[in-house]
Amino acid sequence: MAAGGPIRKDKLFFHLVYEGFRERLGLTKIADTLPLSAKADASRIEPIMRPLVALYPNPNLPGDRVTFSYSQPTREDFGQARSDYTLNQNDSAFVRYTTTSASRLEPHDFEDYTTSRTSRGQWITLAENHVFSPTLLNTFRFSFSRTKTFIIDPSEFIGPQYSLVPGRPLGTVAVGGFSSLGSDAPNS
Repeated sequence: MAAGGPIRKDKLFFHLVYEGFRERLGLTKIADTLPLSAKADASRIEPIMRPLVALYPNPNLPGDRVTFSYSQPTREDFGQARSDYTLNQNDSAFVRYTTTSASRLEPHDFEDYTTSRTSRGQWITLAENHVFSPTLLNTFRFSFSRTKTFIIDPSEFIGPQYSLVPGRPLGTVAVGGFSSLGSDAPNS
């Protein structure tokens, strides 16, 4: 969506634009999990590992695999406002503000583990052009920008039985030949 036009004829103009994107992408994930036989005999599992082994979902497909469907919601917004001003035939200026924000919730190999990614950016630019002669032009610009990105892996599994680092949520558990369990990004 865009709008724009003159505020003062041949002197002051404005322009606004907005773009938005929303998606609820439905996907199906298939992952390798521990076989039931590996979880059945708890006496063969080290006591410190039992809570972690119990987090692996039971297979619901042949070949010790698990499947689940999920929605991966994505939101993106972009906006810009600009104003141009013509002082005289040799001088003109503009100011422009741009903002963008986005978020996405992504699942990991197993249903209980997700990553939330969000970002926000803001930019402002001030500019002035001065024509000294048909062959000499001066342009002055000042800009400021700020961007922030957040990656969060919320985990319900907090406690000494799950923590790889005391006081922190469950990290990533990788067992050779199977899909990873837990989060894959640093928690802030």
